[in-house]
Amino acid sequence: MLDKEINDYLHEVLKNGDHLKEELPEGSFRKLFWQQQMKALSCNDARQMRWHPLMIKWCLNIKLRSTAAYKVMRNSGFLKLPSERTLRDYTHWTKMSSGFQPSTFEQLLVEARYKELKDWQKFTVLLHDEIKIQNDLVYCKHTGELIGFANLGEINNSLVEFEKQCQDEMSRTPDIASYMLVFMVRGVTTTLEYPVAHFPCGNCITADFLFPLVSDAIRHLETIGFKVAVSTCDGASSNRKFIKMHGSKKGIAIHKTKNIYSPDERDPYFFSDVPHLVKTVRNNWENSGWNKKSRQLWNDGCSISWIHIVNLYKDDLKRGGLMLVPKLKCEHIYLTSYSRMKVRLAAQVLSSSVAHALDAFYNESVKGTVRFILMFDKFFDCLNTRSLTEATRRRKPDVAPYRMNSFVELTTNLLARGDIQFILSERFNQDPLESHFGKHRQMKGGNDNPTVAQFNYNDSSLRLLGSQALASVNGNTKRSCTHEVVDNTPLPKRPRKPPKS
Repeated sequence: MLDKEINDYLHEVLKNGDHLKEELPEGSFRKLFWQQQMKALSCNDARQMRWHPLMIKWCLNIKLRSTAAYKVMRNSGFLKLPSERTLRDYTHWTKMSSGFQPSTFEQLLVEARYKELKDWQKFTVLLHDEIKIQNDLVYCKHTGELIGFANLGEINNSLVEFEKQCQDEMSRTPDIASYMLVFMVRGVTTTLEYPVAHFPCGNCITADFLFPLVSDAIRHLETIGFKVAVSTCDGASSNRKFIKMHGSKKGIAIHKTKNIYSPDERDPYFFSDVPHLVKTVRNNWENSGWNKKSRQLWNDGCSISWIHIVNLYKDDLKRGGLMLVPKLKCEHIYLTSYSRMKVRLAAQVLSSSVAHALDAFYNESVKGTVRFILMFDKFFDCLNTRSLTEATRRRKPDVAPYRMNSFVELTTNLLARGDIQFILSERFNQDPLESHFGKHRQMKGGNDNPTVAQFNYNDSSLRLLGSQALASVNGNTKRSCTHEVVDNTPLPKRPRKPPKS
């Protein structure tokens, strides 16, 4: 119940509803929200209310982070919101399971607006990576299954079982999952970002198990009409071995393979995730004369040492007042296991501003380090282009969209089609997948290591939310700017069971 003062205020607001409605921008979420509240207040029975799909997604964004917070909002009396039962019907729109699900690919076509896509908009990037999960078994009362065992698909499961029988006939218990392998599809020329499948793994997956899963993912995507142009992964040893498995001659770098599922004999290309490469470079550089001191980098007789960055940071603190490199903090210099995972910290150390500060205030002894930093700053900029205007806004020509021959064969082939005018190189990295992992970790108030059952539930909900799922503020990647678009596309929903006669 609301007190009299608040009740009178809300009553006055509702009396002027038509006036406020005219002031709100047409097609905005604010206007939609106001319309939904007015419509809900006019219903005598809450069961008569039919909520807009965008309103359902907004409520799910809140509830998936904190059920208690959603209950407080709904029971406060200030807002009319869908019941938890209504939201549950939407989150349970499909079977919550690992592997490739037909309903997931059907929803992918809806999310991508496939019927509206032109031929050049169907090119996609297939991303895959692993996330650490919690070892746990959960009994499912609906199916009678124990959820939490490793499940890498029918072929891989048979191979694992056969291997165990050869090693020890008595040991036939499936491994409990410790990692989750996730596949995501991303548009090359569109904003599509959609997780298509996930597989619980006993340990970090090996190349021989990864090979059939990637092949299956490409087959499913090609079958429904998408064109897989790139397969992107990080530089883990299993991924490097997986790429080498597509070659036949030793000593020849493998950068593409044959796509047996493509009707036009189009080859998918292998890309190593650029942000991961930048982190690897920074981590190796840190050990040059510092930390483990396991290497000493040189180029043209000039030392490339982490000590130069340490001295720059310390001298900058002593100066006082305006700092030469204000972005350099303690977390950039004295790395921990957590800070070594941050792409942002690596990119800020390997930046032109740091190189120019070293060049301006130190002697020739830092020339090698300056050249090293500038080289990788350009490398990261060239392969991390996000928009057409970024080069002008940041005054860095290296982040301009590629309009000529670049990325060797792939970009040349795409530009040669004639209907693709430019390439944004950032489309080939794994940022959306890292952001997807961040969304999983912030579910239910923060859960760094979800179980398999929790991951299944969360992934089903995130697929429903699509582009409306809010990324973590403190995630490992930069949040993408989304435009406010009121989408009227109906959402899939769990069918109600008919009443028992």
